[in-house]
Amino acid sequence: MSAFTSEKRPVMIIMAVTATATLKETPGGSPPGIFLKTSRMIAPLTVFWLVAIGTLSGFAAIAPRAAASITVSSPGIADIWFTGNTYTIMWTNTGTIANVKISYDCLICSTDGVIVASTPNTGSYSWNLPSSLRTDQYYTVRVTDVSDLNMYEDSIPFLVRAGTNMTPLIIGVVVGIVILVIVIAVVAIMMSKRKKAAKGPQQANVPMAPPPTNWQQPQQYWQQTQAPAPMPLNSAQPQYQAPATRFCRNCGKAIPTESVFCPFCGGRN
Repeated sequence: MSAFTSEKRPVMIIMAVTATATLKETPGGSPPGIFLKTSRMIAPLTVFWLVAIGTLSGFAAIAPRAAASITVSSPGIADIWFTGNTYTIMWTNTGTIANVKISYDCLICSTDGVIVASTPNTGSYSWNLPSSLRTDQYYTVRVTDVSDLNMYEDSIPFLVRAGTNMTPLIIGVVVGIVILVIVIAVVAIMMSKRKKAAKGPQQANVPMAPPPTNWQQPQQYWQQTQAPAPMPLNSAQPQYQAPATRFCRNCGKAIPTESVFCPFCGGRN
């Protein structure tokens, strides 16, 4: 809410009227003062200038000062504030405002109070909601110019509910999460060490032997890599025995020993 102040200062006008009454001729026809001959010329000019100066001064006195305004941005719409917690009241302004007064008002329960009587106009103020506030009620916050109580702005209604100080709870949750992460990391490191100990010392990686130079000749490569090793010379080897032969008694040709008839002449042996 913006307001204008006006103040009439008719000092110069009063001086003009007084000067007119002083310079007015006496009933005998002689003007007062020591300027007997020139008072008739000086008096009208003096009255004119005094009246002009007084009029201009009066207009200057009633001229409004620069427009100023206040806008409360926090608490905002749909805000819920809990007693026992600290919240920031925020506002902006135009014009020159040195200090502000901040108060609160309950819409239904008709309970109001002063948050701070005077604080520098920094645009924000931290307010710890007292537990004495009636809960489940809608409140507004008013920011007022200390130098002009007619200039103020009310916030949007916000809901106040009973609550506890959440700061220790938040700190406890954060500390618990940090401790849990540290424990998980330590357990993971210990399990990794146990697995390495169970596997034993790791064998050094032995590089593979390069393939033989004659791998492009399959027969020679197979003989060198897949053929069985030759038997030693002093090992016992089976002796070859030539099969026994006989001759046909009819035609005289050699026939198998188990043959009963000659395959050539057909005779019986």
